[in-house]
Amino acid sequence: MTADGAYPQRWRANGGAVGAYPQRWRANGGADGAYPQRWRVSGAADGAHPQRWRVSGAAAGAHPQRWRANGAAAGAHPQRWRANGAAAGAHPQRWWVNGTAVVLILNAGG
Repeated sequence: MTADGAYPQRWRANGGAVGAYPQRWRANGGADGAYPQRWRVSGAADGAHPQRWRVSGAAAGAHPQRWRANGAAAGAHPQRWRANGAAAGAHPQRWWVNGTAVVLILNAGG
């Protein structure tokens, strides 16, 4: 499961991502890299930004974005996230639950 896009990042179902940023993403939920963000399959994300990510679908933090397990995300950006893996909105990102992401644009800086 590899994703290519604006950045040459590689995303694998086994959890490793390498690319422009030395971030590491693991299926067991840990992300380490340029930003001290933590991502867990159990649903919590902690790090530079006080955002909370839950498998049940709600995300609250610095940005008023809402993430739902049924796939809809609304907030500062009109992005749409679906459990079946398609994301459309301000950025042409594609997300698949089986672990493939295409055309990733990550604005981790804020």
